[in-house]
Amino acid sequence: MPGAVIHAPAGGNTKSYALYGQTTVPITDRFSLTLGGRYALDHLTGFGAVDVDIPGLGVINAQPFGRAGTTTKKALWKDTLEYKINEDELVYITNSRGTKAGAFNLVTFDPVPLKPETLDAYEAGFKGQFLNRRLRVNTALFYYDVKDPQVFQTTVIGTNKLVNAGGARVKGAELELEGAVTSDLTLRGAVTYLDGTYKDYTNAPFFLPNPNPPYGNLPAVPGDASGKRLSRAPRISGNLGAQYRIRTGSGEFGLSADYSYTSEFFWDPDNFVRQPGYGVLDARISYRFDNGLRVAFWGTNLTNRLYYLAENQFGSAMGSEGFPAAPRLYGVSIGFKY
Repeated sequence: MPGAVIHAPAGGNTKSYALYGQTTVPITDRFSLTLGGRYALDHLTGFGAVDVDIPGLGVINAQPFGRAGTTTKKALWKDTLEYKINEDELVYITNSRGTKAGAFNLVTFDPVPLKPETLDAYEAGFKGQFLNRRLRVNTALFYYDVKDPQVFQTTVIGTNKLVNAGGARVKGAELELEGAVTSDLTLRGAVTYLDGTYKDYTNAPFFLPNPNPPYGNLPAVPGDASGKRLSRAPRISGNLGAQYRIRTGSGEFGLSADYSYTSEFFWDPDNFVRQPGYGVLDARISYRFDNGLRVAFWGTNLTNRLYYLAENQFGSAMGSEGFPAAPRLYGVSIGFKY
């Protein structure tokens, strides 16, 4: 109703307790086994109500004040087997289980809590230093099995809420390089390949465009997102950077530039709204005086690339809305270090 105001006061509290320990057992001069364990207990409470102030009718209590609580207990671990090839190189395999605590949706308050999200991770990798330790190389292969992943959904009133999907899996690889070309010039780069899909998500909201006025989107219908790509999970991401120092009689110049790239991804489990791939270039020039004064000129998103930080879908003429990242920015910062 026009002029109606919704009041939805809500809040919550989380108390977490944990016991943990870790030990490393040398098997041989080159092999070692690290064992870690953690027992976590999380107690969550939430409360809230919904009142609607309608002009001419007054305040109507749409949802009475409610309170709820839940306690979860999780046994977590991390095991790593490591082999030292030499003093500068090693290979490892690791298995771990982690968790993200459950939660209550507070806008508006839902007394049914989310299940904790549980991640079983498997990883094998290599870490090494070469060229008299001037070049560092890290690489890894990984596989993640996620149970009850917590996923954002857009409600009919345009707010977001968390729900549990049944399961997801992520597999990928990453490579990280950093090298000191000279004592003053450092180059770095990293790339990650990610293949993430929902294994089980049978009640996901699916949106389709409305071909008739007022256009926008049709109301969401339940759909099976099992096998769809994970939300906000680009297949390729990476960065390149360089840092150069120039020493002077009274201080030091610092020049740095960083370029990051993110390939296309889908914002939602229905894989309907797509974010095209984009790259962002940042740079910085600074001068540090010997007395501790530092002056820096910086610029972010120098190519003025349009991309988005968040997105919401609506089953109405509004369609889908995006929240753009900051455009090209310049600035000056001044600091002093004693």
